[in-house]
Amino acid sequence: RGQGVAQDTFQVGVLRRIQGTTDRLAGEFADTLNEQARLAIAADVQNAYRQSVLTDNPIIQNEDRVRSILGIDTP
Repeated sequence: RGQGVAQDTFQVGVLRRIQGTTDRLAGEFADTLNEQARLAIAADVQNAYRQSVLTDNPIIQNEDRVRSILGIDTP
């Protein structure tokens, strides 16, 4: 639309009004959104828990033990 407020920027649109709606989510669409939100929240909680556990208990790989279990010990 024109020059922006900062150098090397352009304004391409202006939000003039936000209008609410009285429509309610219903049926399969609402169920899908609710399920996706529930799954996303559960995934976030699990990820935060996993990261916390790994922070307190970092993974340490014992190369000698791994080689022994795999049967690839070298003398």
